[in-house]
Amino acid sequence: MAILDIDEDFKEVENQEISKVRADKMTTEEIIKESRVDVSERLELPPVCLEIISNNSNSIIATIGTFSVIIGKAKSRKTFLTSLLVSALLRNDNTNSMLRGSLPSNKKKVIFFDTEQPRYKVAEIQRRILKLAERKQTEDFEIHCLRKYSTNQRIDVIKEIIYNTPDLGVIIIDGIRDLVFDINNSQEAVETTGNLMKWTEELNIHCLCVIHQNKGDSNARGHLGTELVNKGETIISVTKDDKEKSISIVEPEQCREKEFEPFAIRIDDNKLPYIDENWKPKDKDGKKKTLSPHDFELDVHRRTIVEIFDLQPRFQFTELKKRIKTIWAKNGVEFGDNKAIDFITFYQNEKLIINTNPIPKKGIYENYI
Repeated sequence: MAILDIDEDFKEVENQEISKVRADKMTTEEIIKESRVDVSERLELPPVCLEIISNNSNSIIATIGTFSVIIGKAKSRKTFLTSLLVSALLRNDNTNSMLRGSLPSNKKKVIFFDTEQPRYKVAEIQRRILKLAERKQTEDFEIHCLRKYSTNQRIDVIKEIIYNTPDLGVIIIDGIRDLVFDINNSQEAVETTGNLMKWTEELNIHCLCVIHQNKGDSNARGHLGTELVNKGETIISVTKDDKEKSISIVEPEQCREKEFEPFAIRIDDNKLPYIDENWKPKDKDGKKKTLSPHDFELDVHRRTIVEIFDLQPRFQFTELKKRIKTIWAKNGVEFGDNKAIDFITFYQNEKLIINTNPIPKKGIYENYI
């Protein structure tokens, strides 16, 4: 590392430390002045660091400067899902078909804090994440086992590390319940949630935290869980399938941005989690949800129509049906002839294509956009 880079790193750490001390000692007058938003102030949108890609649509899961929450019952595979998300952050590309990490170039560092598992299990989590990220080792990732330490020690360790780590982009706190003495103490819940909001904004990072659901319902545990859900950017639930225990279903419980489509994860023979791309969500009657043109945004259909008619300006019915299946399959969505007909009907109703002959399945179909 060049001397200049080292100086810049120390400067960033020093500025972060000064900011932390200053925020703790600010007067009310100073807070009022700093907190006021000026209409002429130019504020950029926060960088996106994690997205879920499904049905050709992007769903933002995590942005810099906020925190998100993963909730689920005990043994629902919350940590396995977390491993998949962290591996996407470390890859920082779209290698996986559904998970995309996109950390800024100066925010590549990811730190994982585990408060529940014994040290050998935390080491397993570390190896699992690195395997999923296709890395043998990396300076951009470290993991800490905080199980044996007191509540105050855990909080102090996390603060010390995050405020003194250059290029920090994301932290994970797997077992945030262990940062409070009483999970149902409203004051502790507010203070802990406030710490997350303070840390993420001051350090310009994202925090992904994990907490259990209540045994009797699907709510996050205690006053702490309620506060986290109310303030979090994205709340994701992980649930073991009732009938097929080898599957865990991942669903959006609460999103500030567009919700992602539910998906399922499995564990392979090497104890590595993966997304089951053949799994389909079920409707309220317990049946598998069938694919529909309405599952996709209209803009996605418009782009697809342009691609369909890219090679030639018009198609006969049979040709169009085949072309629609080919283009959607190319983009990762496969279906048969009957579903292709549903898409043709949908395109006509939305005035994306036009049939020159009013008789169904006759005539020539053209792009109407």
